[in-house]
Amino acid sequence: MDGDVYASPLIVSGHVLVATENNTVYSLDLFSGAVVWKQHLGDAVDASSLPCGNIAPLSGITGTPVADPAAGRLYVVAFLRGYHHTLFTLSLADGSVLGQLVVDLPGSVPTVQQQRGALALASGRVYITFGGLYGDCGNYHGYVLAVPEAGGTVRWYRTPVAREAGIWAPSGPTVSAVTGAVYVVTGNGSSTSTFGYS
Repeated sequence: MDGDVYASPLIVSGHVLVATENNTVYSLDLFSGAVVWKQHLGDAVDASSLPCGNIAPLSGITGTPVADPAAGRLYVVAFLRGYHHTLFTLSLADGSVLGQLVVDLPGSVPTVQQQRGALALASGRVYITFGGLYGDCGNYHGYVLAVPEAGGTVRWYRTPVAREAGIWAPSGPTVSAVTGAVYVVTGNGSSTSTFGYS
């Protein structure tokens, strides 16, 4: 592997899919460990250029990708030099790039947002969550995005606080198969309340 691995590996159809902080995705043969294909998605961010955080020396793919075996696709978010979080659609067969979309929302500050949670796939949508960096620096928010696999309008939700309330759990969102409701947990939310925390 060409970088640190924070994302959980996936096992799909006899292959182990591994994503690195250097923005490279590998497909390994489940039994031999041989590299079947690898795809480098672009230069990762130099972690020393970020205002805080604990993933170094590179910040690239941190959240676990999600696979759609029926469609032969893998979805992964890479953090690219220039500070852009980009959703890539890859072919499970050969790793070729089938599509890409910048998923930084208007008004967000990509240098303090981290895509840590695993991606989820339900009802033809890829769900992506964002939180902040270790150290809680800057004006970050918790976000959930729903990106249609077939293209179209990206829907999103921002946690309703002045800042923080990141959605950083590595497990990512849970989507109800019955209702389609999306469940997430926030952490470290700022508050203007006078509630006594002692």
